[in-house]
Amino acid sequence: MSILDSITAAEQAAVQQKQEASVKARELVREAEAQANQKAAELIDAAQKAAQKDLAQAQETSAKKADSLLQEQREKDQAMMLAAQAKLQQAVSTIVERIEKK
Repeated sequence: MSILDSITAAEQAAVQQKQEASVKARELVREAEAQANQKAAELIDAAQKAAQKDLAQAQETSAKKADSLLQEQREKDQAMMLAAQAKLQQAVSTIVERIEKK
């Protein structure tokens, strides 16, 4: 084999290695992208589940607070009604007394 044939063979081998390296690099990039996409999907899924859990807890807390506030308001309304009923009896008595005086 001549020196020229050796150089040509070396160049072809280098081209072949370069092509193989390029193919391998593309495969590595695709694999890395696939793994990154999978990891991103897992992170998004985990974040959505955490957000749903937080939302459910917030709704539960809001419902409890609303129930508490409603109960508190019912108690206040009941007290006002009882006070009004007590005053109503007194008002009726006063009116009856005034009518009887005339």
